[in-house]
Amino acid sequence: MKKIFLASLVLIIFAASIFLLQMTSCTKSAAQGNTRTDTVYKCPDAINIKGSYSGTYIDQFGQTYSNAYVFSDNNFMYSAATLNDTPTAFGSYSNDQDSIRLREWNSIDKNYYYLAGKLTNNNTTIVGYYKNLSMPSAKGSIILVKQ
Repeated sequence: MKKIFLASLVLIIFAASIFLLQMTSCTKSAAQGNTRTDTVYKCPDAINIKGSYSGTYIDQFGQTYSNAYVFSDNNFMYSAATLNDTPTAFGSYSNDQDSIRLREWNSIDKNYYYLAGKLTNNNTTIVGYYKNLSMPSAKGSIILVKQ
């Protein structure tokens, strides 16, 4: 009889501690406002950068060349040496509040390129770097200004 009483006492203490733990813990609705998905990991909306940009790029040998990009609907982009030239590179872009990423194929050298940059001056200037994905040693910097 003593063992049954002792076992039931332990069981009652265990059940009471679980009950008290449940009473003092946060509820789902109270904790939801403090979750990381509500604050830290929320992605900012992308800004509209559609339009024409022209500028220069500098290759790995220090040579400077002119370049122009047109960002259009559905994240499609094309580029050429100037805005008046026939486009020679085509691809896509993605951006957020302060950065941009381009992926393009150049029809002249038949290579793929990646460009990553920052949007500055109220989103009118792109400053970044590029890398030739078909020939990784070919890389450089780029500056483009909205026209």
